[in-house]
Amino acid sequence: MTGEELDAIGITEPTGGSDAIGGMQARAVKKGSYYVINGEKRFITNGSRAKYILLYAVTNPEVKRHQGISAFIFPTDTEGFKVVKDYELLGRLGSVNSRLVFKDCKVPEENLLGEENGGLKVLMEGLDSERTFTSSPVPRHRSVSLRNSHQVRRRKSAIQETHKGVRRGKLQDSGHVRQH
Repeated sequence: MTGEELDAIGITEPTGGSDAIGGMQARAVKKGSYYVINGEKRFITNGSRAKYILLYAVTNPEVKRHQGISAFIFPTDTEGFKVVKDYELLGRLGSVNSRLVFKDCKVPEENLLGEENGGLKVLMEGLDSERTFTSSPVPRHRSVSLRNSHQVRRRKSAIQETHKGVRRGKLQDSGHVRQH
């Protein structure tokens, strides 16, 4: 990886809901010197465009979910990987959200990031920087919205003042209001 490729983070699954960890069903089973990954991910930003996916999967289903997931560097040219669908959602322009399927995908054991069953630690460390990146445009959007609302209010006030002047003029013309 040179840092020039587009990547993605594969956490969310169709059945996960708001509990991405507790609802995780994608499995990675160790077979000799590689892991076989099966499962599905959904709402993966740039999933169809990525060269690599930081992929999370259950490696020990016998323990609590947060203790039994692992992180993998997954090359998207791996046999058995399929992009099912891209969704264009509101949010960041220029990115897509993808539904991905992993069917008997063999990933070398050296692609395990951190320790087996240590994926939650990797995930939490990564999400700290992800949250910073994701929230960075929020203050700008807030200030643009505030500026736009001030402009709308000024226009409305100007229109109301114009209408008051027109009404006052009509009343004065009709003789119902005295001029000062």
